[in-house]
Amino acid sequence: MEPVSGFVRAVVGDVAFVFGKGMVSAYLLARRNGWPRPQLDVLVRSHGQYVPLSVPTGTVPVIGRLVGLDEIGPAPTITVEFTPGDTGAEAHLTANNPVLITITDVSHREYDAVILTTSLGSAAYAQLPPGYYHVSAVVVDEYGDLLQGYGAQHNLHVDKGDDVIVSLSIRTAGVAEIAAALETGPQPALVTQAGDVVPLLDLVRIGRAPDCDLILDRQEISRHHAELLRIDATSYELRDLGSTNGTQVNGVPIQTAMVGHGDEIRLGGLPFRLLVS
Repeated sequence: MEPVSGFVRAVVGDVAFVFGKGMVSAYLLARRNGWPRPQLDVLVRSHGQYVPLSVPTGTVPVIGRLVGLDEIGPAPTITVEFTPGDTGAEAHLTANNPVLITITDVSHREYDAVILTTSLGSAAYAQLPPGYYHVSAVVVDEYGDLLQGYGAQHNLHVDKGDDVIVSLSIRTAGVAEIAAALETGPQPALVTQAGDVVPLLDLVRIGRAPDCDLILDRQEISRHHAELLRIDATSYELRDLGSTNGTQVNGVPIQTAMVGHGDEIRLGGLPFRLLVS
């Protein structure tokens, strides 16, 4: 299985494009399983792992607090807006089309990608340390699983204290080449009741501690709460790590259990649905 950190690098015309294959796959998998508008929200890829960042409505995420970058305050805010890049984009895209954005850091080794979701009718926001970034976006069909458009901005320079607005030109010419590059098998994911999608690697430690792969900053979650280990294409082994509030599978408390597609995993009182196909 290709890990979620696998990236697509492609050039179509004059657009150099970088995107996480696993992110697109997990998003579409959640849609096919009954979440028509799943959200990836904000994910930070740090040292090859994706860490979800819970962002209260109306706030701007400060990426540095997750990955240990110091002296970035105040971090500049990057705003990504969207403009039609050709007549095809004007004709076929609507404000409701979901957009998945990858902001790839080319200046720091501490982290290397921020993932956001939005729609063409709104902008995406993130706070980033000064440096150089590559911003890529894919636009997904409002109802189906088809790639509708894409865009990229190269060598975006963010200076200390300077907010930046990026107008990302969305194109449709060459979209078939980008879609082919993104072709991949289903990426396993955990989905919350609210439709938030968390892509899974082959081994995922879950808890409040900063060394966990999936950090859940909730009081009911233990520092090291549980662990998911990929066994094969259709199943994981779920193991409770001595948590205070316990782990359940389909309502049954467990210490160790095999879990598969559609199973409900409850960590303390926090429910997730496992999707693997």
